Amino acid sequence: MTAARMYLVVVALATISCSKPKPYSAEVVTGFVASCVAAAGGQQAMALCSCMIERIQEKIPEDEFRRMDTASRLGKEPSDRMIDAIAAARTACGT
Repeated sequence: MTAARMYLVVVALATISCSKPKPYSAEVVTGFVASCVAAAGGQQAMALCSCMIERIQEKIPEDEFRRMDTASRLGKEPSDRMIDAIAAARTACGT
């Protein structure tokens, strides 16, 4: 396992342990953070993306997030609920 991947796993697990009562699985958190960091780039991307997934977890249950993520990967537009959750996460996380 590369150092970067190990770091993502540690961040994901830390995020889960500090989250609200129904945190997402490590798989979902790690996948989101990895995709987000790749898209955002920059030195602050890890902190931003970790913060965002924490905030999204507060608004959207994991099963709903998975459905929306799958739809998005298939080229479908995100739901208004997902757009709102992402916008709120960005605001809360300082972007």
